[in-house]
Amino acid sequence: MIHYTLLPDEEIKELRKEYRVRLFIISIFFISLAIVVGILSLFPAYMMAYSPESWALTRSDEVQVNKQVVSTEDKQKELASSQQAIAKLTAGEDNTSYSGIIQDVLSHRSSGIFITSFEISRVAGTSTTPDILVSGKANSREALIAFKKKLENDAKFKKVELPVSDLAKSKDIKFSLKIK
Repeated sequence: MIHYTLLPDEEIKELRKEYRVRLFIISIFFISLAIVVGILSLFPAYMMAYSPESWALTRSDEVQVNKQVVSTEDKQKELASSQQAIAKLTAGEDNTSYSGIIQDVLSHRSSGIFITSFEISRVAGTSTTPDILVSGKANSREALIAFKKKLENDAKFKKVELPVSDLAKSKDIKFSLKIK
């Protein structure tokens, strides 16, 4: 690089020394610039790490507001309505237990009858007996007719309806009984 100049050796050494000093100063400048940029990029994270106190205070204020909005009286009203709903589910208005009705129907089932679903409905606000819709599958027509007759002979059930269309097949019959 400086080999082909006509400068004396002492000046060449001094030029090399100056070149190295300038290179060192520029490299130190870029390193310090990188450190400053790194510090500035970490500053928002630093602020977020030391702001939990302010977050906790705002969260505490939100909780206080929520406590004022939801009072004990509201919780008591909600609990009372839940208890009424549970009472309606566990027993009908004439104190007939839905689980008892299901057990009564299942007690008349024979080995060839497979029950897939129960649907119990009652007209709201009336004292009528519930309507029960029993769906399932019977292995044979005879087993289905025997099941229907057993239900009709039970005094708990007023009326048992089996559509004639359910008796069209002789085996693997899907049925739907309506019981009052």
